[in-house]
Amino acid sequence: MDKTPPYKRLLLACLLTLLFSINFKDILSEKETSSDLQKLPENYITIEGYIVSKRTDTIWIADESISIGERIFGFFTSDYGSEITIVSKNKDAENDKLFNDLKINQKVTVYGDYLIESNPSRISAYHVEVIKRD
Repeated sequence: MDKTPPYKRLLLACLLTLLFSINFKDILSEKETSSDLQKLPENYITIEGYIVSKRTDTIWIADESISIGERIFGFFTSDYGSEITIVSKNKDAENDKLFNDLKINQKVTVYGDYLIESNPSRISAYHVEVIKRD
C-alpha cells in the first residue's frame, strides 16, 4: 500500500495554513486607519502605490498591483518587481497600528518624511490613506 510519509502531510498542512492565514487576515480586516492630516509636519512628502507585501512593521508598495502567484513568490524571495518602496512607521506617527488595517493590492497614499533612495527605496510614514479598495 502506497502511503504518503507523515512529514509530507505535515509540510503540506503547514503550507496550506500559511496561505489561508495570509488571505483571511486581509479579508477579515475592514477597519480604516485615521489620522489628522493637519498635524503632519510641514515638510512631509507623499508617494502613491499599491501594497504588494505586508510584514509586521512595514509595507512594501509598488507602481502596479500583483497576482496571488507573484505575491507567494515575492514572500519567499522578497522580489516584487521593480520600483518597490519599503514603508515603515515613523516614530512620530500618531497611530500605533498604522498598517494593521491595510490589505494587499490596495492603492494608498503614504505621507512620510524624506525618501531614502536606496535599493529598494525607503520612507517612514506619518499616515497612510487608502485610495482604492480591492
